[in-house]
Amino acid sequence: MRCLILEDSLTAKRMLSRALAAAGCTELLEAASGKQALELCDGSVALAILNWNAPGSGPDLVRALRAKPGCAGMRIIVTSSHNSRGEVIRAQQEGVSHYLVRPFTVETLRARIADLFPELADGPVA
Repeated sequence: MRCLILEDSLTAKRMLSRALAAAGCTELLEAASGKQALELCDGSVALAILNWNAPGSGPDLVRALRAKPGCAGMRIIVTSSHNSRGEVIRAQQEGVSHYLVRPFTVETLRARIADLFPELADGPVA
């Protein structure tokens, strides 16, 4: 499974990389900006983890990803330090699959991935 991370924190990027590998991500793409994330999404990416507050991220990026051919069905998990109900609802209205408020645990992330990909719930698919 190909996964994409948009994260501007090196520490968070490392944690996400390890968690995605453990959850069944076989190829990891990393973006430093929303523009780069959009360029990397070619229709073969199954899951994107986006820092809602990274440069060029947020609602505009999610709309652009959903509009890009081949990326409309990609699952998107957003991470953010903003935990207002309005922000969560806005993200869901834009087409985000899950919204994780920071800080979160690796177990919480894996649970969200298992929710989106039930076939991975018992570990990576060979």
